[in-house]
Amino acid sequence: MKNFKLRITLIFMIFIFIGGNFYLKDFELLGNNKSGSEVAQNMDESKALYDSLFIEGFNYLTFGNPTMAIKSFKNALEISETSDIYAGLGLAYLRKAKGVSDNNENNKNRFQMLRAAQNINSALKFLKKAVELNADDLDYKYNLAKAYLVRGDFGSLQSALELFKELKDKGSTYTDIDKEMERISKSLEQPGKLPESIRDYMEVGADNSKELYNMTKLLMSQNKIEEASYYYLLALENAADEKELDELFRDVKLLFTVQDNVQFQQMPHKGRYVKGFWRLRDPTPMTPENEHLIEHLRRVAHAEAVFESRSTDRLYDERGDIYIKYSEPEFRYQSAGDSETYPNESWVYPWQVSERGGQLFYDFANRSTGFKIVPDLRYTLIRGGLEYIEWVLLYRDRDWIYPEVYQRLWEAYKPDKVGDIFTLDTELDRIATMKEFNEKDAPPTVFLYDYGGEKMFNILYNYACFKGQGGKTKIEMYYLFPLDGLFFEPDRESKTMNTVVERAIIVRNIDLEYLHFDKSDMKVQIDLTNDLTGRISVGQANFQISPAEIGPVMNLEFKSENSNSVGLYYNDLQPKNFNGSDLMMSDIQFSVDIQPSSVKDQFTKNGLRIIPHVSEFAYKKALLFIYFEIYNLKQNKDGDVRYKVEYIISRKGVESIEEITKTDTLKIKLPESLGKGKNYIAVSEDRTKKEKNTFDYLSFNLSTLSAGRYFFTVRILDKESGASTVSKKNFTLRD
Repeated sequence: MKNFKLRITLIFMIFIFIGGNFYLKDFELLGNNKSGSEVAQNMDESKALYDSLFIEGFNYLTFGNPTMAIKSFKNALEISETSDIYAGLGLAYLRKAKGVSDNNENNKNRFQMLRAAQNINSALKFLKKAVELNADDLDYKYNLAKAYLVRGDFGSLQSALELFKELKDKGSTYTDIDKEMERISKSLEQPGKLPESIRDYMEVGADNSKELYNMTKLLMSQNKIEEASYYYLLALENAADEKELDELFRDVKLLFTVQDNVQFQQMPHKGRYVKGFWRLRDPTPMTPENEHLIEHLRRVAHAEAVFESRSTDRLYDERGDIYIKYSEPEFRYQSAGDSETYPNESWVYPWQVSERGGQLFYDFANRSTGFKIVPDLRYTLIRGGLEYIEWVLLYRDRDWIYPEVYQRLWEAYKPDKVGDIFTLDTELDRIATMKEFNEKDAPPTVFLYDYGGEKMFNILYNYACFKGQGGKTKIEMYYLFPLDGLFFEPDRESKTMNTVVERAIIVRNIDLEYLHFDKSDMKVQIDLTNDLTGRISVGQANFQISPAEIGPVMNLEFKSENSNSVGLYYNDLQPKNFNGSDLMMSDIQFSVDIQPSSVKDQFTKNGLRIIPHVSEFAYKKALLFIYFEIYNLKQNKDGDVRYKVEYIISRKGVESIEEITKTDTLKIKLPESLGKGKNYIAVSEDRTKKEKNTFDYLSFNLSTLSAGRYFFTVRILDKESGASTVSKKNFTLRD
């Protein structure tokens, strides 16, 4: 007898985009050309179950219950993978998405909109699969085009237009294609215009943190991660308290250390703390994008889409937690489960070696409430009391992903081995403990960024604060880098060797506002005959910021393409406040040379050319120059300022010559660790000048001091007002 296809015609309504469309679709159930009783008796059991679930799913969908339809279709999908099942899943998710937006017109900016966006993405995934399995079915392509319309972003509109054009070329009978193509064409003429669902969010204003966060999630669901990161930072700025915005902080807290958690709990403005957390982890602070944050949000979006949770209070299961922390595992074993085991997975990160030598690996089991981390594979069993070999086989199945654990256990306890099975529990407990230790040793997250260089560009740097203009503080940043690590190109004509170093300096506050940005190319040129060994290049950058700025951070990037090297550094800035009328001093600047100069460059100020001494180390054989500025000296009736300046170099950090000479007079024996010889230099000089804001500088021969750690103290005593002020700087003296 000939085979035949039993056809069931289902009529159902799918309201899509604006308005609703009816269409007929013939879905096919595979059977045999026999009577109903013969089919029931002879049809394969799995086929019968598949057909039953298939019909059940479309009955649910027809009568408006897409959630139950999805459950039926997914159960059918586990039996047989057909285009009709994928089409049914796509339509069910699309109906769920439309149901949310239809029923929540006044609440589009709430959590339901996120669920709607997720449902749209699921609809697209399953409808694409249906088209992939049966590219000749025009109904599948029509529904896929409609799903693209619902998502509504620029790329989706383009995809919908292409599908509608294909349907029209093939002579399809859908009556609304021309109207939809016209609508899409008008939208595509304004590529910068946000989709309607996103414009709704814009109306709530930039100070509503909850809605800004929902905006972030919607953009993430549309794979607009970089744009989402912008709204995420806005949401952080306006975040109220942790309890109200737990969703905003939940994902990032996965990356916190114990110390981060303590600081987070103590912060009154938790959004600002998280914003600062991401600022410090920006691998390229000289660009507007924070690649680490973008990658984090991408992982969160992936976790929500792929590791969906059955819980009502979170969007992803514990697999998502690990994915957000460490991204895709190097090796992943998946099992759908069977009559004896729950669905289970094992993940291994062999690149992540802990301090105790172990690798990060995780076992997961879905015991009806979603995937959760389990200590070992015994927890994947549905029934207890099975023979040990039945669950040792679980280790055999995944021995290839981590041989040191899974294969080792299988080899030790497989059936042909005569071993002490009573030690198996002990071995599994040991493995569980190893997991715990490895995770404790591992960093809270791993993010690898390609900086475009294989070698480290080494620099030394420090900074000093001076009084700026308009109430601001002038920051002088000094740096040096060795030349022998750079690649130079010879120029025979000029008898020089040349290279270019890219330098970027950026300063941002806790709100990620740019306080200073400087990016430039520095040409380094030396004589062709010079030996590079021990040679350095010294530079300086000057900028001004307000002392009232909260949490300013300076980021530096030095890069040499010729040498394939990159160096990134950051430093918390603490700008001194020189506003007011009290006697004040700048920081002490160390220098290798100070000379009068009429040439103006980054090293000159007050008629002096001051080459910075960048290192914390000074040497006995070289002079050490210092420079500092004094503010708000009191002028007498003749317009003069008179002050006394004391220079003290000592191991004890005393603040006056009187104090250090008293110590010496008492003949206190210094520890042997301080070395032999004289252990301080004290110089006192009187000054008379006209300017109430002035400067001073001096050079010191350190050859009489023993090697070690010293305090350099400068004390100013204003003879007119009697006020005094002190500034200190540390250094280490070497032979």
